[in-house]
Amino acid sequence: MLGPYVLLGAVAAAAVVSASSFWAGREWERGEVAQRDLAATQATARTAILRADKADRSAEEFEKRRAAVEVRYQNIETEVEHVVTRIEYRNLCFDDDGVRLLNSALAAALAATPGKPASAVRPASATR
Repeated sequence: MLGPYVLLGAVAAAAVVSASSFWAGREWERGEVAQRDLAATQATARTAILRADKADRSAEEFEKRRAAVEVRYQNIETEVEHVVTRIEYRNLCFDDDGVRLLNSALAAALAATPGKPASAVRPASATR
């Protein structure tokens, strides 16, 4: 047979199991478990809402800053007046009178400055 201590331990274990079952059942009947679950769910929802609000505020702040930094291109057209102070003749043919004047001016310039003489300008009829 079973000893008295084993029997007493079995009765005590059964009493503990019955009491804990009774206590859990009483909490469930009064809705305490449901209330704790509801409170946890509501706290999680509040946290999610706060995070979403913070993300929205951050996005709005970012868009405001981005709009301030946005690059805008503008075409600027300016007109500049060029005043010609020295007229240069290039690729132009002089008539005979012009060649004669140039040659006399060149000869006068060479006479004033000693050095190697330059060749005379050919007449317009000779270049063609």
